[in-house]
Amino acid sequence: MRILVFHGYLLRGTGSNVYNAELAEALTRRGHDVHLLCQEAHPERLGFVDAVGSWRDGRLEVQDVRRPPHAGRCTVYRPDIGGLLPVYVYDDYEGFEVRTFDRLTEAELDRYLESNVEAVRDVAAAADVEAGFANHVLMGPAILARGLGAVPYAVKVHGSALEYTLKPHYKRFAPYASEGLVPARAVLVGSRHTAESLWAAMPLDHLRERTFLSPPGVDTHTFAPRDPEDALEGLDALERWLGAAQRTGFGPAAAREIDALCDPRRDPPSGEDLAEVRSLAVRDDRMRRGVGTQLVEACISEAIVLGITRIFALTYKPLFFEKLGFKQVDKAELPHKIWSDCLKCSKFPDCDEVALVADFSGARNA
Repeated sequence: MRILVFHGYLLRGTGSNVYNAELAEALTRRGHDVHLLCQEAHPERLGFVDAVGSWRDGRLEVQDVRRPPHAGRCTVYRPDIGGLLPVYVYDDYEGFEVRTFDRLTEAELDRYLESNVEAVRDVAAAADVEAGFANHVLMGPAILARGLGAVPYAVKVHGSALEYTLKPHYKRFAPYASEGLVPARAVLVGSRHTAESLWAAMPLDHLRERTFLSPPGVDTHTFAPRDPEDALEGLDALERWLGAAQRTGFGPAAAREIDALCDPRRDPPSGEDLAEVRSLAVRDDRMRRGVGTQLVEACISEAIVLGITRIFALTYKPLFFEKLGFKQVDKAELPHKIWSDCLKCSKFPDCDEVALVADFSGARNA
């Protein structure tokens, strides 16, 4: 199915941003073609995105950025909203003038709506979308109601727009909420509490019958069920790791990391700044011809394009990686989550491989 998803914000951080990124990837894994409209500045850095759409001189242009990694495709579009980003709860967003919806003039609100409606119409026509999905009670549903015509759509209600914009400024924003909710085929909520709050605020005909409970769920690729035997082996490995782990308290390096985490000016952690070169192999008849170097250099180039600033390797050939700019580090400096594949190793936790890390932040900023 060809699905248009309107989010209007970023695809990283917390809340609905993460929800929409995970939703888009889950749909593409199931073979659907997703056309996601948002304000993410660098969608090409997200692994499930294979094309990016933008407007040049009023014309929609789509550029492929990689081969589709899943059965379906995901194209991310960034409508031109003129640099003014309306929000429900104030926060800073780099590259935008940010204001809460209630602080917009009528002219600014109209421009925001018109820009997104035109973008939805362009994408719907170009992609021949079959269904739509809008986030937040404001303004995504109204935008799809105006932009999709007869194409059916559903609405996902997140709490922030409902509680911090619609309810406190009801007289101004209730007509927009009604415009988007009345034509919606279904309204999804994450909890009974949200449903009851929505029904109290918007007593529309048949809204209760069209409301469905849809909790966010979990990433089943990360949190996969394990059979009892595997689970016991994992617990045994964890016990061995805890028994061998150094207990040195918070040294200077850890203190610096904690200070950085507590800095209110810091960027939200993306979890995408570290990648691994793993399972590197060259056929015997191709050795000593620079093939391994070319493979690692290709990985480095791809990482820089994706915005990844550090690459690590665990190896018995440290000199090979040092020639490519890697430096040896203590394994304790690597995130614990990388050890998930090591738990069943007979050498765990006494790994005798050498850990090396290369930092390419300078190349990214060049």
